[in-house]
Amino acid sequence: MSKFAMTQPPVTYQEVVNLLATLPLERLNSVYDFDLFLEYQPLVPIPETDIFGATHADIRADEERWNQQFADSRDKLSALAHEAAEEFRHGRTKPMRFTSDGVTAHPAGRFGQDEQDVQDSCSVVCKTIGTRV
Repeated sequence: MSKFAMTQPPVTYQEVVNLLATLPLERLNSVYDFDLFLEYQPLVPIPETDIFGATHADIRADEERWNQQFADSRDKLSALAHEAAEEFRHGRTKPMRFTSDGVTAHPAGRFGQDEQDVQDSCSVVCKTIGTRV
């Protein structure tokens, strides 16, 4: 990748001239002033990585992996949603409760108080949708 990464395809000289030809005369002074402004601005290279060191290719690959995981588990997630709706319709659910600081409360105390319960719940969901904890 070059020192100055491009986020868009380069614009040709002719494209700029064609655009200027379509502008009303009263806009040309503004364009000229902006051109002078740009002329004196230093070119700052666009970083090739984000703050975590990931390149654009890394980020695109990661997004593709997430998209694939969601696509692969869509039917399973849909089945879980239907199952949850069925349980709700049959009165087998309980309303969510929250503590005063906004944390989800569990009927037996604060949800997450027993870390093993949380891990077990996560494991069941992850196995159902085909991902790892």
